[in-house]
Amino acid sequence: MNPNTEIETERMLLRPWNMSEQDRRAFHFLMSDEQVRQYYPTEKTRPESDASLERLVASYEHSQFAWVAACLKETSEPIGFTGLAKVDFEATFSPTVEIGWMYKPTCWKRGFASEAARALLKHGFNDLRLDEIVAFTAEINTPSQAVMRSIGMSNDPNDNFDHPSIGDDSAHLRPHILYRISRDHWQNQKGR
Repeated sequence: MNPNTEIETERMLLRPWNMSEQDRRAFHFLMSDEQVRQYYPTEKTRPESDASLERLVASYEHSQFAWVAACLKETSEPIGFTGLAKVDFEATFSPTVEIGWMYKPTCWKRGFASEAARALLKHGFNDLRLDEIVAFTAEINTPSQAVMRSIGMSNDPNDNFDHPSIGDDSAHLRPHILYRISRDHWQNQKGR
């Protein structure tokens, strides 16, 4: 997602993170909660989380793509982390742009990830003129894979890979599933 853009969905506002206490607290929760981080190799302390958020906010100045906050429109409360970003490691499918999401457990199974992802696909294909968007997750993260399928992405088992930045201490998270969607396929879904 372009970091200078705000995207409104039915229930959410997708907007850049900032260094306010509200955003820092929400970001830290997403980076440290055991349930949220079950498919990630690390959990961050508050100082580590604040440093990561500071780097993310600073990156908005020189990046066309960004991870942003997913906020409830009613309360402005950040409930998740989502966006479009360049894949930052070498793989058979890179260079490319990925879509991703991470939400508070109280927001799971309520359609927030799919709602934001559909808006991000529209932004990526219509506004940023991307030809393809990918998504990937740990093989054991079946809930995230269900979101990928629900937004029209598909998986070719030949594309699956071992994530290069996951070490031996988290080997169970290394096998990853890759999903893709092309602009043509997205436009042809439901007569877009």
